[in-house]
Amino acid sequence: MIAVLTVVMIYFGFKRERNLLVFNTHSVFKFVHIYLILTSAIIHLLFKQKKYTKITAGLFAFYMIICFALIQLGTFGVDYHLSVGLSHYLEDLFLSPFPLMLLIPAFMISKRMQELEKN
Repeated sequence: MIAVLTVVMIYFGFKRERNLLVFNTHSVFKFVHIYLILTSAIIHLLFKQKKYTKITAGLFAFYMIICFALIQLGTFGVDYHLSVGLSHYLEDLFLSPFPLMLLIPAFMISKRMQELEKN
């Protein structure tokens, strides 16, 4: 199941890249929600603990707030590279398997630390 979800994530990555030149807010939110669901599902299947799934959802919510704030700064006339450009960079970073590559080892370390504290 994890392999299927990973393949689906890669498929949506290619689909997103194909539509990258056409930027609209609706498609960005659609892909954010797809990646949130896929990433949370993989994390839940691996660790089977709600707290890790909630942390993943919180990370994506934080990402959306930061990107929205950066885009709003761009509408106020702040330099493109500092506002909208940075928002697009964060979008490329989060809408990829990269968060999984960070979260899985972090959660494994956290789980190991909890086991060591119990013993």
